[in-house]
Amino acid sequence: MRLMRPIEIAAKEIPWIASNYVAAFNDPAASAFCDRLVSGGFEADLLVRVLPSYRLIYITAPKAASTPSR
Repeated sequence: MRLMRPIEIAAKEIPWIASNYVAAFNDPAASAFCDRLVSGGFEADLLVRVLPSYRLIYITAPKAASTPSR
């Protein structure tokens, strides 16, 4: 249902909103660094994934240029 889509999106953001407060409490310097990145227009949540259980940081490299497909 299209009417429920905004509610679904907002509900999925709740864990991320809560994790910001936990991260700020655990490591204030890292939280401040992420806040500076976001304030400059960099969307870290879209490009950086941290998986602590696997001891892994995955960084997406967005495509900057392309060739036309024919």
